[in-house]
Amino acid sequence: MPRPWTDEDDAYLRQQYRRRTNAELGDALARSAAAVAFRLSAAGLVRRRSWTDDDDDYLRRHYDSMDNRALAKALRRSETAVARRLSSLGLRRAYRWTAQADARMTEGYELLTNAELARELGTTDAVIAHRLRALDLRRGSDEQD
Repeated sequence: MPRPWTDEDDAYLRQQYRRRTNAELGDALARSAAAVAFRLSAAGLVRRRSWTDDDDDYLRRHYDSMDNRALAKALRRSETAVARRLSSLGLRRAYRWTAQADARMTEGYELLTNAELARELGTTDAVIAHRLRALDLRRGSDEQD
């Protein structure tokens, strides 16, 4: 059974959540980062950092050579935050389809989800879905009777 949160734990979270990551908070409280994230969310303690000019410059310099996961790690942000900021800045990656990528799609589309294919090919779920339609590849659950 999970250990109950104490008033002291909650006070520590309120004091430190803007300065420390969930993993750091979890280490200090002997809890998982996921448990900390859940507790922060339940308490309405949400981190919202403004994007700086330096952040935007970093995105402009690296968005075409780094994926969102790497950008998020470098900027200490979520992948969703990075994707949204790239979109708001009008920075879009044009995925360059290769014969090898198409072959991988053809081999794996029935076994892997769009998210898994996207991760493997370094693109997004939406790009995978669009390419599957363009290649006329449909999963059994996609077919209309």
